[in-house]
Amino acid sequence: MAGSQDMFDAIVMADERFHGEGYQEGYEEGNSLGIIEGRQYGTLHGAKIGSEQKDEGLRIIDWNDSEVPLR
Repeated sequence: MAGSQDMFDAIVMADERFHGEGYQEGYEEGNSLGIIEGRQYGTLHGAKIGSEQKDEGLRIIDWNDSEVPLR
């Protein structure tokens, strides 16, 4: 009798097992994609900030240039 109970338990509990496995696979995939997306965003945002800093640096150089008239 105990052997038949185990067989039915496996069938009844399959939903929970598949839910847990699916959650784990989804979590791992989402984590991996999140890291990739974060790197892409960081690269893009970093390039934007670098470009802004370069422009500000050029303005400071122009201001300090004695040959450039200030009007």
